[in-house]
Amino acid sequence: MSKVSYEKVNITQDLNAIIEYIDKVNIKEKDFEIKQSYIPPHWHRSIEFSLVCKGEVDLWINNHKNTLKEGDFIFVNSGQVHKLDSPNYEECEVLLVILSYDFLKRVLPDIDNLYFDIKKESPKKKRVYEIYEFFKRFTKKPKLNDELMVNAYIYELLYILINEFQVDLSKDEKKYVISKKRQHKILDYIEENHKEDLNLTLLAEICHMSEEHFSRIFREYFGTNFKTYLTNYRLYSCYHDVVDSAKSMQDIAFDYGFSNVKSFISAFKNSYSMTPYQYRKLYQASKNDNNHNKNNNTTYLNVRTNI
Repeated sequence: MSKVSYEKVNITQDLNAIIEYIDKVNIKEKDFEIKQSYIPPHWHRSIEFSLVCKGEVDLWINNHKNTLKEGDFIFVNSGQVHKLDSPNYEECEVLLVILSYDFLKRVLPDIDNLYFDIKKESPKKKRVYEIYEFFKRFTKKPKLNDELMVNAYIYELLYILINEFQVDLSKDEKKYVISKKRQHKILDYIEENHKEDLNLTLLAEICHMSEEHFSRIFREYFGTNFKTYLTNYRLYSCYHDVVDSAKSMQDIAFDYGFSNVKSFISAFKNSYSMTPYQYRKLYQASKNDNNHNKNNNTTYLNVRTNI
């Protein structure tokens, strides 16, 4: 993911969605950032409609935590600010399905004003599971012309969503929709400026609020204080430079907005239980082992597209 605040979801030309099976094998193979186990608050216009196949995932929406287990759907409406966390990503497997916003907008022009609740009871849910069984097989052993059937199933999923799971917004949800643009503005600004000398005073001024009021609504929106969120976002952003570059830790610290290398190392160690240099060595050793296994003809799952 190149962005975390507004996430631009890239879809292949052949499909109207991203469909991938994510487990510890292809996390290593494809170098998904999900290996960090934590994806900070972000938003995208596409609909996320994934299935937990093994383990647990914590999904936060509107600062409400939902612990999802095997057989539960990870559902995120268009534009919802959300974050994901997994207590143990190596034991977690997810069938990732993201419906393209361009596709949704074309077939449902009012998609920005529609809201779905996948937790509703419906006899059609059994059919949804059947479709996801096909998706799962498709990610592991795709056959010739499978894309045609996948797109047909995507239309069927959308039909089921509209007829079985569309709901009117509750009072709290209407309040959230009003605040959604403000949340997007805050997250987008942090994403664009996190490498600079960003502070609460500046962001409060940009949002035309007092520091006290901004600090309160930030915690209300995102479940943490501004300083902690900014630190976690910087750690998330610098991850690839830590593990896959030859940059010094001092250069990484300054490139990503940390005041000095000491504060960067301290924050990293607090999140990863080791220094960034130790983590780089461990990652490189693991990567070398993975390459060795591939040379020995170990079979890995194929992932068709990346976000």
